[in-house]
Amino acid sequence: MTTTQEFLKYLVDNDVEHSVLTHGPALSAHEIAQATHIPERFVVQTKLMKIDGYCWMIVLSADRNINHQAVSRALHAKNIKEGLENDWSFFFPNCHTSTIPPFGNLYGFRVLADASLQEGKRIVFSACSSTQSVFMRWEDYAHLVQPLIGEISQVLPMSETQRKQQDIAPFPRSSDHAFFSQRQFELDGFFQNLWKKS
Repeated sequence: MTTTQEFLKYLVDNDVEHSVLTHGPALSAHEIAQATHIPERFVVQTKLMKIDGYCWMIVLSADRNINHQAVSRALHAKNIKEGLENDWSFFFPNCHTSTIPPFGNLYGFRVLADASLQEGKRIVFSACSSTQSVFMRWEDYAHLVQPLIGEISQVLPMSETQRKQQDIAPFPRSSDHAFFSQRQFELDGFFQNLWKKS
């Protein structure tokens, strides 16, 4: 499961309602948030960690950092080490290190997700591509991946400019952004409760 098309087929095969967002090049969760105008608290970043000898995929929002002590408590772990880029390249040869989808179950990884992701109801994440991201329900993600969930992060300091940007409505109507939906749902204004399915 290493290409965008294979990953999207996996979602379709599991009847997961989702949308593909096409945007300018973005090689981090922060850049995805900027390219799609989606607040960082909805955009997922994926980290690889070695915890007591096992590989774990850590999933949290773009506006947060991993709290290593919290991870240790959540897993009753003694040895925690963040994965190196070489580790990513070995396990995900066809994906850029910053475009790995947060589906550790597809790669044989255990997954630990930050509890704050549940609050937004929806998540956005890269799908093995720097120009395509996936928008879907958190509930569907949790059902497929079955992650262990814990409070494992801390909020990053936010500048006044970033704070204002968090309140800007995402998905502006613009020729600069193309939005493709599996079922052709209108995504503009979702965060203003126009897309109320949950």
